[in-house]
Amino acid sequence: MLYISFTFIATPILHVWNTTGTTVAGASNGSAGTADNLLLNPYGITLGSFNSLYIADLNNNRIQKWLSNASNATTVAGLSNGTYGRSSVALDSPVSVVLDSNDNMYFTDRNNHRVVYWANGASSGSTIAGIAGVSGSTNNTFNRPCGIARDSSTGTLYIADTFNHRIMQYLLNASSGTVVAGGNGAGSGITQLYYPYGFAFDASSNSLLIANAQTNNIIRWVLGASSWTLVIGSPTGLSGNTSTLLNQPIGITLDPLGNIYVADSGNHRIQFFVAGQSNGTTIAGVTGSGITQLYYPYGFAFDASSNSLLIANAQTNNIIRWVLGASSWTLVIGSPTGLSGSTSTLLNQPIGITLDPLGNIYVADSGNHRIQFFVAGQSNGTTIAGVTGSPGISQNQLNSPYWVIVDNQLNLYVSDHNNNRVQFFSYYQI
Repeated sequence: MLYISFTFIATPILHVWNTTGTTVAGASNGSAGTADNLLLNPYGITLGSFNSLYIADLNNNRIQKWLSNASNATTVAGLSNGTYGRSSVALDSPVSVVLDSNDNMYFTDRNNHRVVYWANGASSGSTIAGIAGVSGSTNNTFNRPCGIARDSSTGTLYIADTFNHRIMQYLLNASSGTVVAGGNGAGSGITQLYYPYGFAFDASSNSLLIANAQTNNIIRWVLGASSWTLVIGSPTGLSGNTSTLLNQPIGITLDPLGNIYVADSGNHRIQFFVAGQSNGTTIAGVTGSGITQLYYPYGFAFDASSNSLLIANAQTNNIIRWVLGASSWTLVIGSPTGLSGSTSTLLNQPIGITLDPLGNIYVADSGNHRIQFFVAGQSNGTTIAGVTGSPGISQNQLNSPYWVIVDNQLNLYVSDHNNNRVQFFSYYQI
């Protein structure tokens, strides 16, 4: 057990994490396979009720569910032996999965060119969008759909029909979709998309914000409109590093006020856009390790308590805080000059970052093969999962962890990348 004592609002709390991890998805020795405790190139992951874990087991052509504390998974969609197919009981390379409040599943079955609805506990699924095994570009077909989002208030689905360069909207129980963005071939025209990557639904304006990596822009497509308006970047696909240009934007997120944050990966910066405005402000970074710079930022999180971004700088081995409106960052974790290390104050290629409700920080310190915990306001970390500098396959080890999430009980779920597994680390409070 690991015990950490600190004070929050003058109340002493003793927080405890089990430092020996539990493999909740995949083999503890990193093996890949089709058994019910193995995975093969897992992709999407989400949490259901009672902290059950759902995983899109891509190359096993199935969705796996791990109940809390279970030793084996249950195949809840697809064939348990990993066989691909296009029937109502088979899948072919599922990528993304989302759940409704009853743990019913909606997922993209990429190589079958469809979206499947699979009711909780059912033995087969229903194709609710697309035609199984048929690639096409009509309103009822897809070409290798990848991303999916669901409006929980209406049941409407939004699907990134990636190779058709469009976003499709499917109303609840509809038999065909509506192109709500793109659909006019790959390109930079105002009616086109070009391999759309991340997208977000902006309820305040009933629109989609779409990251077009190949055309170096973020566009807003109001649902019902026939073309997009530029939010960030060039309308013609030009890349650049000015306040109106981007270079291979990938990630996009919104805060509760509708402001937009973009991971402008090729420019090594985070761009901030006030809701309704199209001229961006660099709130974090340019290439380098100086206090006005970023260097290949990976994960980042918005901290509402301080109106700031916490950013993982993988190449400079630190986590920095950039208060919105500030011209430079302050160091939270790691070296201000990019020095890597394995002490309690240093990091080595941090990738994933998350916050708990108390503002404490959790970092996937991939190069050190550990998860670091930082009490809110402190810069000295504690290893709560993995063994520093020691990659391995035992239950208390990790091998290049990429992502970490925390449930509402502060239990940890860690994507143990090079071990082909997801590890669970239980939490206790004394």
